[in-house]
Amino acid sequence: MNAAIARLIATRLAVAVVSLLAVSIVVFVITGLLPGGDTYAILFGLFVAGTELIPYLGPWLGSLPPFFYALAVHPIAALW
Repeated sequence: MNAAIARLIATRLAVAVVSLLAVSIVVFVITGLLPGGDTYAILFGLFVAGTELIPYLGPWLGSLPPFFYALAVHPIAALW
């Protein structure tokens, strides 16, 4: 019985990790590849995709560098 439970836990954990990676890839495509013309879009997309793996705080931490960049370059754009 313990082996079956261990296999079930391993399967669920693998599904959770693959799901997190899929979300990170989608976030990278949306934030890094779709905005055309921005100099640091791919770099910000990679950073946001990496921080997306951190539960709860990741999306907030990932949004800070692009926000501060927009604040420095064009302050009104940071509000959008």
